Amino acid sequence: MRRDTYHVKNPVRAIITGHLLCIFIILLFSSSNAFADPLGLGPFDLPPLNPAESFREIPSFVVSDDNAEGKVQLTWTARWTNVWAFNAKSDYPLDSLTDPSAPAPPYGIFLLDMEIHHHSFRFSYLTSPSTRVELCLPFYYISGGTMDSYIEGFHDAWHISQHRRDEWPKNQIYMIFVHPNGERIEYNRDDLGGIFIGNLGLGGSWKIKENNPDIALRLFANLPTTNAPEVFEENDLNITLQSTASWRFKKFILHDGIGFTWYRSEGINGLDLERHRFSFMHTFEYPVSRDFSLILHGVMASPVADYPELDEFNVGLSFGFKRRLNNCVIELSTTENMFFFNNSPDIGVHFAIKTILK
Repeated sequence: MRRDTYHVKNPVRAIITGHLLCIFIILLFSSSNAFADPLGLGPFDLPPLNPAESFREIPSFVVSDDNAEGKVQLTWTARWTNVWAFNAKSDYPLDSLTDPSAPAPPYGIFLLDMEIHHHSFRFSYLTSPSTRVELCLPFYYISGGTMDSYIEGFHDAWHISQHRRDEWPKNQIYMIFVHPNGERIEYNRDDLGGIFIGNLGLGGSWKIKENNPDIALRLFANLPTTNAPEVFEENDLNITLQSTASWRFKKFILHDGIGFTWYRSEGINGLDLERHRFSFMHTFEYPVSRDFSLILHGVMASPVADYPELDEFNVGLSFGFKRRLNNCVIELSTTENMFFFNNSPDIGVHFAIKTILK
């Protein structure tokens, strides 16, 4: 499978330049004293992350916050994740996967190796004190990446299993799985690398209770607008219903959420994907001050497919902070699979900035 894509000659320079440009534009058009004093600064704008989410994503949880009525709130999120997912018998030779003369791999073999840069711009508008509408525009850059050597060094230093990634060439884009009929399904850099537009998101939320706890309902739909390779993000409709609650408990602020996502499509190129999935969020926020919070953010999602390595719940745990800077709120976190190794990214860095536009 080959799609027309745009490849970046110097990805590191392009990524840094793009981030700085986005921050400059947001600060230029943001209003001063935009945020009131909400119930904490909220959880990270970070959905469940794992190799399975490349196939069938789940939206991040959005709690009720302090958006001013009649103003447009812009949230830009950026994350950089390194993905290594491998499932096979412990003695299976990895070099045979790319050897055309080797015997066909058995059903159940799965390997996914790449780095994904994800950016999204979410515009929300408070239509009344308790209701809002939103529009989300996502973009992706898929590459072989640069983090493989650092990750292997980190795992060695902390005596964490490499899960055989040290037996595989570094900084690759590669994916393989086996169709139930025995057909070998394989993709490489030419098939998957490049810049893509994601599925356009439309939604709305309703705050049904205020003040310890704040409770909100959210309905969100991803529309089939992506030009990404079909194996990653299907060009079809999916709808998510979420409920979130935030309340203060002694010195902590707790944020919890539960979601249900329905997908119209049943599968992609031999993968039997789940059409119904549940997701959960549990976030602990410790307000060091009115404008700075330390955050431990946990998200979980039910299996994405009936296929080895993709048929388990995935759990993601991220730690970082949120900081209010007069006219905006920024967040920064990191994810590492020290505690939940299987079905999770090896490492990820997340950044977001939220502001009210003039």
